[in-house]
Amino acid sequence: MFGLRSRRSAAVGAPPERSLRDVLARLHLAGTARAVLVHVEHLLIRCSGLPLVGRRAGALLTAVQQHVRPVFGRDELLRVCSSLDEAGVPYFVGGGWGLDLLAGCETRRHADLDVCLEDFERDRPAVDRLLQRLGYHAVPAFQGGVWFPDVAVLEDGDGHRVEVVSVNWRVLDAAGELFAPPAGAALGPQTSVAEGRSPSVDPCTAVGSMAGRTLPTFSAPAQRLFHLGYEHQEHRPEDVLARDVLAALTAGRDTPIVAPDRTGGRSVEPPFVPSTLLLVPIFSIPSGLWRLCKQFGNDLDAVPPHVTLAYPFLPADRVGATVIDELGEIFGHREPFDFEMATVGSFGDEVVYLEPSRSEVFGELVATLQRTFPGFHPYDGAFDSVVPHVTLSAHGTATARERRALAKLSRTYLPCAARATHVWLMSNKRRPDDWSIERIFALGSGGGR
Repeated sequence: MFGLRSRRSAAVGAPPERSLRDVLARLHLAGTARAVLVHVEHLLIRCSGLPLVGRRAGALLTAVQQHVRPVFGRDELLRVCSSLDEAGVPYFVGGGWGLDLLAGCETRRHADLDVCLEDFERDRPAVDRLLQRLGYHAVPAFQGGVWFPDVAVLEDGDGHRVEVVSVNWRVLDAAGELFAPPAGAALGPQTSVAEGRSPSVDPCTAVGSMAGRTLPTFSAPAQRLFHLGYEHQEHRPEDVLARDVLAALTAGRDTPIVAPDRTGGRSVEPPFVPSTLLLVPIFSIPSGLWRLCKQFGNDLDAVPPHVTLAYPFLPADRVGATVIDELGEIFGHREPFDFEMATVGSFGDEVVYLEPSRSEVFGELVATLQRTFPGFHPYDGAFDSVVPHVTLSAHGTATARERRALAKLSRTYLPCAARATHVWLMSNKRRPDDWSIERIFALGSGGGR
């Protein structure tokens, strides 16, 4: 996924640019080089829309994007974790990827992978050797914090970054003692703790899943605890998303999406009725196309590429336990399915989009939603039929000339394979243009979230 390049040794048979990247990485200049390339990429994207130089700029853009740092994609996550599993190292996936393992699907793109070792002092040398065999090397690390005091950072020649950290089990054990039952109190069944192992390990850890694989991660309560350390960065998009995902994962069936109005309806602001939508997220879009869309006004980091199933769906205050259960039944009995995006389409001069194959399956889901929820009318009935599509750029986010350039450039990234595995229920309860994840439904789960 994400257009990751094949890995070849820099020593024998490696292309010159790969050897140069390895040298820059070891000199700790790779970050600077990539930053310069990103600016060059932005300039070429803009030039690609110009009549006389567009073709040449497009060719240069393709070459430059081969060297821009990729995201840390799902394939690399599974590759690293498979090696850790084979070595028998006790570890847990932390950070953003750890949260996605709890969700069972990707919720955003990731810049790195956090590997938390149960015993950092004992296992770090083995992990360093293992990652070195995968093409990683050590780079200067940063100072740890209260929860993760020790940090080792490794990168490879392709710009992937792994942060190996310790967990401060002593602080967690001490916090746990504050809530321990008083001496002599009747206790339920006790879980034995191996000698030398922190009693906090089990309540802080869980098993997540990704692409059919089960992987160790932190539990939802532990994730919430560890994210408290980022309150000073509460406006970072990734931290806002993390809180939304945690809330979605821990919400009960009776948890309302919109809190009851306790003001008696006396708000001085104009009335705003939060709505909801349903979409199938797609994270197999190549990184270059992802960045291309952002340059033409479509920030896919805010809402990822997707096929819309219902927009607008129902007012947020009408989505309660019954609706959640019905959605769980609909999506739980639809198996995951593969599809492909091979064609660029447009709705007049307004929208540029990718056409997904298996459009009949998306159409069946939309039809089922219409039958189940009579109050739902796709796009408020503005169109005679619903065409499944993955929007690249829409009217208002780019000029007509820019959209034509986007359509032309995006074809170089196709075909793109994808797999529908989950459906997100989202709401704009905070602001009309700010959509947050409320529930995550797994296709083929048999019913329920």
